[in-house]
Amino acid sequence: MIVFIDDDTQILEVLNDFFSDLYEVKTFDQPWQALRFIEDNKKLIEVCVTDYKMPTANGIELAKKIRAVDPNIMIILMSGFVDFPTIEEHLKSRLIYQFINKPFVLERMAQTIETASKIYLKKTSLL
Repeated sequence: MIVFIDDDTQILEVLNDFFSDLYEVKTFDQPWQALRFIEDNKKLIEVCVTDYKMPTANGIELAKKIRAVDPNIMIILMSGFVDFPTIEEHLKSRLIYQFINKPFVLERMAQTIETASKIYLKKTSLL
């Protein structure tokens, strides 16, 4: 399952329309609702794609909370705002798997999600 989190409901609609033929998809415009869903559905979520800057949450803080729930979930951060030193730090520490700039190309995002899903499945099959 793929979870998308963004305060922009139009982006969520596009992502749901594109990815729902490929994966089971859940979208959330409220980060804390998404976190509760992730807590309630541990081991079912392979990839979480979250916006970096939202009115009620910071994507990095949300990623840390998601990791605390399930350290194997592959987290992809997306944003139109880029703070490269911070992003690079979290890529190196493996808090996040990838960073995607907005506006994004759906096909490129699909490749990133597919790879992340494969990594998740490989990691969890070894446990």
